[in-house]
Amino acid sequence: MRILLADNHDSFTRNLEHLLVAATGCVPTVVPVDRLDEVTTGWPHAFDGPAPADPAARWDLLVISPGPGTPEEYPQYAPLLGGEATRVARASRMAGATDTTGAMGGTGTTGTTGTTGDGTDATLRAGQSAGIITALAATSSPDPSVAVPAVPAATSSPDRSAVSPAATASPHCAPACPVPVPVLGICLGLQIINAHFGGVTAPLPGCVHGKPDTLHYAGQARTVARYHSLHLSAMGAGMRVLARNGQGVVMAARHRCLPLLGYQFHPESFLTPDGVWWIRHALHALCLR
Repeated sequence: MRILLADNHDSFTRNLEHLLVAATGCVPTVVPVDRLDEVTTGWPHAFDGPAPADPAARWDLLVISPGPGTPEEYPQYAPLLGGEATRVARASRMAGATDTTGAMGGTGTTGTTGTTGDGTDATLRAGQSAGIITALAATSSPDPSVAVPAVPAATSSPDRSAVSPAATASPHCAPACPVPVPVLGICLGLQIINAHFGGVTAPLPGCVHGKPDTLHYAGQARTVARYHSLHLSAMGAGMRVLARNGQGVVMAARHRCLPLLGYQFHPESFLTPDGVWWIRHALHALCLR
C-alpha cells in the first residue's frame, strides 16, 4: 500500500508513521504540509481544468496528521478533499440547510440514511437519549468486526470539565466532486475534513492533553488518547458522526458519500493500546482492505 502522510509540523507525526508501518507493513512517504503541492500537483480536481496526468495513482491513501492551529490555517488540503466542484456544491447545500434538514436547530430526520438532523446516526442518537455511549461502524465493510449494533455504555472519561453540546446538523449529502484518493484524518485532520464541507471547529470547554477516554466501539470498550483543545461543534454537509464520548464530544466521523474518515483522538499515542486496530478499521471502512 502506498501511503502519503502529510505532516502538519506535529510531534506526533513520527509516532503516526510508526503506527502505519505496524498496521500495514508499508512505510509511508512523509511530506511537510508546506511542500504538499510538490507531490499533489496535477491530482484530479486539484486545479481548474483537466489534469495532464494522474499522479494520484502513486498513492492509495492520504493521512492528514495532527497539528497546531485551526483548519482555516491549512488551505493546502482543500483541493485534495473534493476540489472547487465540491466547495460550490457545499455552499449551495449549506444555503438551503435550514429548509431541508433543520441544520440551524431543527430536528429533521432522514428515513433513507438513518440519521438525525445533526448528522449523528439514529442508533447513536437513540443510545444517547437513554444515557449511553453508542457507536456505529461503517456499514459497507464486509469485515464482521467493523459493523456492529448499538452496545451498552463504557465508563465515561473522569474529566467532567470537557462538557460539549452535540454538534449541530449536517445537511444531506449531494453528488460531489470525487476525492483523488481516500483520506484518513487524525485530530486536526478530522477537523480539516469537516471544515471543508462547512463544519465548524470550536474551543473545547476544559481542553484535554494526554488523557485517556473510553468508547464503546465495534463491540468492545476501547481506551483512546485525547490531546485537543478544539472540537467539532457543527457537522459539515454529508458528514456522519460515528462515535461520541460520554460528554457528547465527536470522537469519530466520516463522509457519507466520499472515502473520508477521521478520528479526533490519537491512535498513535501510547495511551491508545489498540492503535493498530483503529488504523486497520479505518482501512476497512475506506475499502482499502
